[in-house]
Amino acid sequence: ATVSFSAPAFTGGDAITGYSLVSTPGGITASGTSSPITIMGLTNGTSYSFTVAAINSAGTGSPSTASNAVKPNGAPVISSTALTSATQDAAYSYTLVATDSDVGDSLTLSAVTLPSWLSFNAATGVLSGTPTNANVGSHAVVLRATDVDGLTAEQSFSIVVANVNDAPTITSSAQTSATQDAAYSYTLVATDSDVGDSVTLSVVTLPSWLSFNAATGVLSGTPTNANVGSHAVVLRATDVDGLTAEQSFSIVVANVNDAPTISSTALTSATQDAAYSYTLVATDSDVGDSLTLSAVTLPSWLSFNAATGVLSGTPTNANVGSHAVVLRATDVDGLTAEQSFSIVVANVNDAPTISSTALTSATQDAAYSYTLVASDSDVGDSVTLSAVTLPSWL
Repeated sequence: ATVSFSAPAFTGGDAITGYSLVSTPGGITASGTSSPITIMGLTNGTSYSFTVAAINSAGTGSPSTASNAVKPNGAPVISSTALTSATQDAAYSYTLVATDSDVGDSLTLSAVTLPSWLSFNAATGVLSGTPTNANVGSHAVVLRATDVDGLTAEQSFSIVVANVNDAPTITSSAQTSATQDAAYSYTLVATDSDVGDSVTLSVVTLPSWLSFNAATGVLSGTPTNANVGSHAVVLRATDVDGLTAEQSFSIVVANVNDAPTISSTALTSATQDAAYSYTLVATDSDVGDSLTLSAVTLPSWLSFNAATGVLSGTPTNANVGSHAVVLRATDVDGLTAEQSFSIVVANVNDAPTISSTALTSATQDAAYSYTLVASDSDVGDSVTLSAVTLPSWL
């Protein structure tokens, strides 16, 4: 305890060199050259009075009148043992217990040093919190108990937070739309909060028009008309301990109008005087698209039925040779497919034709004359004239 006193005034004689302090009860003594003097060995909770006497070269003087009785104040004592370990994502709790030997002394509990993930309840002495992956490692803590006279006790310790393996996290947002015949690409990005953990990327569900590069995380492909619609995709990230994160989404492939396709093979030969017929067949890969069939180029001896796609006619001798034909299929958006070909009409030999009119009257003793005129419609054919039946006078 520290005892303060007022030194007596110097009245002459030898100089005062010090002071002697004596406690009652116990007779414990202490000395010093001035006020205050610290006296050791007192018992907390016991009332003491003190006398002081001056000391000089002649000895120790008479003691002063005893002081009022006082009790020495003792510092608080922390009796609880700190909990120095914690586990990531698990609740941590430790209750600070402090006492004071001085009867009636109240204590104030406080936190001097505290990591951010912990909170301290001064009323209950409870230190609590839940560390995350970011808090793995060692954290310094200092707690304090303070009595009404300002004496303190501190407890300093470190809490070591043990790591718990965390599943990977997928941070990228999936690309959920694609367009027919256009390249699609999306890069899967996954991370792991555990230091040193590597992540393996893989595909769980994938449509046939897509491929996945596990090394780069790139999902890519080009959808065709057959892929128009919605397609389920599931991608996965796996850490070294087998924990996973999955990203499930659907890619909707938007249709792009396709031109019709003509699948029938044109009939390119015909025969004079024989019926010709060819049916145009056209399709459209776009669901629900209707087609309109038409003839763009047509020889006069042919006709085209747009409803049935039938091209038909009978060529005559005049049509012998090659004839250009162009047929067309048109979809609802105006895209077209055309089939261009030539029909070669083969000749069939025709009999000659006599175009002259016979002179059927003659007069006795008068000269008679009639010229037979014959031709052949077949190009290049020559005609030989002859008499099959003839009277003797001709």
